[in-house]
Amino acid sequence: MRMKRMVWGAVTLGVVGTLSAIGTAVVTDYLLKFTVDRRRPPIPKALWNRVNPPGGMPSREQMDSFQRRMLDLPQKTVRIKNRDGLTLVGHWLPVENATRTLLMMHGWRSSWLNDFCGIVPFLQDCGCNLLLVEQRGQGASEGAYIGFGVLEQHDCLDWVHALQETLCPHLPIYLVGISMGATTVLMASGHPLPDQVRGIVADCGFTSPAAIVSCCVKSGFPQLRGDLLPMFNLAVRRRAGYRLDAYSTLTALRDNVKPVLFIHGEADTFVPVSMTLENYRACRAPKELLLVEGAGHGLSYVFDHEAYQQALKAFFARYDAKQSV
Repeated sequence: MRMKRMVWGAVTLGVVGTLSAIGTAVVTDYLLKFTVDRRRPPIPKALWNRVNPPGGMPSREQMDSFQRRMLDLPQKTVRIKNRDGLTLVGHWLPVENATRTLLMMHGWRSSWLNDFCGIVPFLQDCGCNLLLVEQRGQGASEGAYIGFGVLEQHDCLDWVHALQETLCPHLPIYLVGISMGATTVLMASGHPLPDQVRGIVADCGFTSPAAIVSCCVKSGFPQLRGDLLPMFNLAVRRRAGYRLDAYSTLTALRDNVKPVLFIHGEADTFVPVSMTLENYRACRAPKELLLVEGAGHGLSYVFDHEAYQQALKAFFARYDAKQSV
């Protein structure tokens, strides 16, 4: 009888272990598609609410109006081949008598229209040419997977070279990003950048892909138990060809020599403001920090456009004429 119980116990443990392994594999596959696959599965409501909090967001009518206004501006579509052979798409919005050019990178599963439509008129009034790119694996740009900055940092460097060679060979350049776009430009800062790049503006960037994925899994999938990150990291490496822990903004900022303006909404429930504070502390170059009270993720300009505009104007005025180290 005792032997029989031991056998059934072993069988039960084996079945539970097998089911657990299958369940973990299923969840890992879903997370892979959810985070990095171009073809996105449905987003859990809990996580969607963290990205898009109920209050503070512009209405759909306002967003549509902003986007139509932006699409009506003089512009042209530009394309480059990146070092991986992918065709990347950008939107060139020049202004007369420009004094600088901004290379602008949007966030995760967002778009150039969505992330920048509200601020574009102000930037153009300030004399900024704008190159708004569509990140790899999103929009009209090629790529099967999103790289969380690990891959896109190199795309950013390719766009800088394109600006130098064809679009604006003489004007100062600033790298500007929001959310994953901010992480992209911060990671790019760890590489040698030409003197023409005078500074970086990073709005609500995260510290590393591993850190933000772990944060999102815990908040969007609270029912999960255990640490799925090691298995998920392996799945990303096998499927998309990179590791979540391959690089971080913290590593890049230790090598960066370009001035950085860090911006973050203090009420951000998607990318914690603590991540920008970590980035700020890691930065050894000249740096400035704007924290916006009450602003959710990517909404600092909406909540306090005056403070945001003043910070940008002062940053540009300080570094337009300066040659970097």
